[in-house]
Amino acid sequence: MMITSTQNKLANEKSLYLRQHAENLVNWHPWGNEVLEKAKSENKPILISIGYSSCHWCHVMERESFMDKKIAEFMNEHFVNIKADREERPDIDQLYMNAAIVSSGRSGWPLNCFALPDGTPFYGTSYMPPQEWLQFISSISDTWKNKPELIQESALQLADGVNSMIWPIKNENASDISIAEIKEMYENWKKELDMINGGALYTPKFPMPVNYQFFLRYTSFFKDETLEEHITKTLLNIAKGGIYDHILGGFARYATDEKWMIPHFEKMLYDNAQLVSLYSEAYKQNPNPFYKQAVYETLCFIKSEMTSPEGGFYSSIDADSDGIEGKFYLWKYNEITHVLGKNAELFCEYFSITKQGNFEETNILHIQKEPEMIAAKYGMNTDPFIQIITQCKRLLIEEREKRIKPVTDKKIITAWNALMIKAYIDAYKTFGEDLFIEWAIAGAEFLEENLISKDGILKHIFNNEIAVNKAFLDDYAFTADAFIAIYQATFDEKWLILSKQITDVAINHFYDEQTQLFFYSSKNSEKLFTRNIEITDNVIPSSNSEMARVLFTLSIYFRNNAYEKISKEMLVRIKDKLLGSGSFHANWGILALEQLMPFYEITITGKNTYEERKKLNKLFFPNAVTGGADTTSKLPLSEGKDYNSEISIQACFDNSCLKPVGSVEALLELIK
Repeated sequence: MMITSTQNKLANEKSLYLRQHAENLVNWHPWGNEVLEKAKSENKPILISIGYSSCHWCHVMERESFMDKKIAEFMNEHFVNIKADREERPDIDQLYMNAAIVSSGRSGWPLNCFALPDGTPFYGTSYMPPQEWLQFISSISDTWKNKPELIQESALQLADGVNSMIWPIKNENASDISIAEIKEMYENWKKELDMINGGALYTPKFPMPVNYQFFLRYTSFFKDETLEEHITKTLLNIAKGGIYDHILGGFARYATDEKWMIPHFEKMLYDNAQLVSLYSEAYKQNPNPFYKQAVYETLCFIKSEMTSPEGGFYSSIDADSDGIEGKFYLWKYNEITHVLGKNAELFCEYFSITKQGNFEETNILHIQKEPEMIAAKYGMNTDPFIQIITQCKRLLIEEREKRIKPVTDKKIITAWNALMIKAYIDAYKTFGEDLFIEWAIAGAEFLEENLISKDGILKHIFNNEIAVNKAFLDDYAFTADAFIAIYQATFDEKWLILSKQITDVAINHFYDEQTQLFFYSSKNSEKLFTRNIEITDNVIPSSNSEMARVLFTLSIYFRNNAYEKISKEMLVRIKDKLLGSGSFHANWGILALEQLMPFYEITITGKNTYEERKKLNKLFFPNAVTGGADTTSKLPLSEGKDYNSEISIQACFDNSCLKPVGSVEALLELIK
């Protein structure tokens, strides 16, 4: 069968990832009823290939296999081939990823899952080199034709395996979690930590921001110097390592080595958002200048490279440019000396740049020596040294702009935008920069205007000026959390009320009374081979853990016992998983600390709340909600407070309130 690269059905899709495969020799179809009916009518197995636009190995497999004439002809003859964007359809991605993990133990993208004509998976795997791929799909095709009963049996077993993986078994004897159990969980978790380089002991190394947000809270309650040292080592090694873009700011997705030097160069919005939040929180406990620099540079990078004119945030920037991974970010020694002239020697020493190169005859910028040490070597103080480094960066930014840029995927994803809004708020709270709160509110207003209906129903994506796809649980959970954060930073009650409205919609559309957890997809969404319940915290916290934390917070603001009940039941439901694997349930661990440790309700009221609110924001005070107003408030938390004084600050906990005071300093004296 002769084929051409104009055959497939992806050219008119909104997804950049799908359009990138429009000229493949494989006859790709987008996911939908039409292609499933085609598979049934032709009685062919389905190949569902899932990836995303900034995925390096997705591009590699495309070049090696999906543009190979022999491989494409075989795929077209023996399979119905579907391409899906994991960012556009995370529900599909989650289910078929679970199938791959259960069936082969392999995960990651590109995800290639084989399914019956009705979409039920029977095997899943990830990237394969072209010859191995051809042999593998030939074997699948042969089994389909000659031993179909094996395929059917595999599909049944896999469906059971996936369901047992995503539907947690209720422990009828489970009790509320205890502080002693949390401490034991942490002691087991500590064995997985790399005390030399930071992060976890395994490679590749992902930053895992939510794990370190848990650690910050844990060590604030239970003094642990070893953990404090580990947090500092991890955050400094990431901020100084090659995983961080020292020219323009921003973090790559992960490092391939144990020392955080060699990045996988794609930049994801969700990583950068969560790392800004983490470094902002960490700065409150340990005001290290590298933390502040990482926050400021990354937020400027987000503003210049990943923000739409309307105020939304783009999803990702590719790892590859000109067909080579990382090419945009790598430097040869002579390029640096040509651009920087007399300052090149100093700059090269600071960023470990050598003539022979530190990575494939080029250089990845990373810091091994303290700025004070190098400044002293060149006979100058630290401040002028930093000024020279900053000037050099500006020159290299201009030089780098002449290169072919990696592609930016301009889809705007609701959940990830909410994480970015929260990042701006966290940075504003720590550093007090008015620009940060302005950018946060601009992002929130973009969501409100384009992705949230008047009745609080969300859409998942804004792409090419159109809001598309029903939202998923993470869209609701992270948006509700971001709007709570805006309220806490501004005392504008509009955002807290909108957060409650969104949460009520989520309960109505996603909550399952039988499991006492939330489904990932709405009851009104397309029905897949099963319905996922996401509880594992990974690089992004799970939608259930985030919703449980939102419910707990809103229960305090609105004195809503039903919210509190759901949140506490959810924690009990996953208790065994949390205690068995803290590293993959860190956000649940934060919820446990919120529910177990003293939790304060702090109101700031009166004629001038602004300055005291900013002072309170700068403190690391994880187990507290803040609220208030300059005039009256109808929120249950703030009703009946003193609005006549210039300033009145009151803390309550465990159903009792301390006396009102006139400053944050006085408040801290009371609650020591």
